[in-house]
Amino acid sequence: MERKKAKNRIEKLKEKIKDLNYKYFVLDQSEVEESVRDSLKRELIELESKFQDLITEDSPTQRVGSALSGRFKKMKHKSKKKSLADVFSAEEIREWYKRCQKQVSGPIEFICELKIDGLNITLQYEKGKLIRALTRGNGAEGSQEEELPSRLQGASANEDAWAY
Repeated sequence: MERKKAKNRIEKLKEKIKDLNYKYFVLDQSEVEESVRDSLKRELIELESKFQDLITEDSPTQRVGSALSGRFKKMKHKSKKKSLADVFSAEEIREWYKRCQKQVSGPIEFICELKIDGLNITLQYEKGKLIRALTRGNGAEGSQEEELPSRLQGASANEDAWAY
């Protein structure tokens, strides 16, 4: 693909992904299947990797999480929350494993599960009691879920409940 066509396609992809993400994460409206959003993002990643000078700060590939809806109190995370990268092939998993091996000395063990969409949330305990649940949000700050800690109390009244 020539640079001019790539630039136009990148701009269209960025706008479409931003629109779909806003509807999904902020308005809680699912216009398309998640696989469609994933494939659009994958196409954008591929184009940006070929035309790196076209990567901009506002690209969905350069962001973690989503805008906050404003329905809940915002709070800063103690440390920035990261995002896992999507993989779509066995080769990408092998490449990821090689990157892990470079960062870790010794054997590496994994537990793998199918991806299930859900809520990415940070639980905060004080003196062993669950006091706060905070969504990932944009990675730097999230929405404080006011009711969730009380609903989780039966399953996680203290931090020891999560040890395994």
